[in-house]
Amino acid sequence: NTGTPIYYDMENYNPSASSSRSVVTFLSAFTSELHSLGYRSGLYGGPGSAMTDMSRAVGARTIDPPDDVWFAHWNGVRNTLDQASYPGFPDVFWRFHQRLHQYSGNLYQSYGGAGVSIDADWLDGATG
Repeated sequence: NTGTPIYYDMENYNPSASSSRSVVTFLSAFTSELHSLGYRSGLYGGPGSAMTDMSRAVGARTIDPPDDVWFAHWNGVRNTLDQASYPGFPDVFWRFHQRLHQYSGNLYQSYGGAGVSIDADWLDGATG
């Protein structure tokens, strides 16, 4: 459905001039294409790599930024703020109900007698 967010999963990487530039260029094009098709753009990634690189580009106004960000920082804190741990990922970016936080992972839960390993998230942004 149009307006639905589609998230790209950009797993952690070693930020460097070339890798950061490639990631930002790709994700900006990903967002532009989704917008042209009527979808929202989302980014899932680590605050120390993708989120910091995207924040830097948003601050410089050099990209078409994703509409929502879903960051993975298993700090056990149920909120969508992370600037205290990662100053390069300011809370001011994506502040209008556009942030989702995966705060814990590899949790074993049982539902109806069946066990599953899941991650825990705190949501204040768009989901599908």
